[in-house]
Amino acid sequence: MNKFWIVFSHTFMSKIKSKSFIITTAIFLLFIIVMANIQSIIDMFESDARGIRLLLSQKMKTCISN
Repeated sequence: MNKFWIVFSHTFMSKIKSKSFIITTAIFLLFIIVMANIQSIIDMFESDARGIRLLLSQKMKTCISN
């Protein structure tokens, strides 16, 4: 049983240090963060779009009245 833990710890540490594991973990964490905040991200872009639409409609009114 003692040899099992030695082999397990060596294999585990070599897997954790691999570049593919680190990249995959970073991408997965980024995905979780984005999905947890998706509503805030959508609201942020919708508020910008509303402001742009309001600005364009005001410019159109001034162009038409001139």
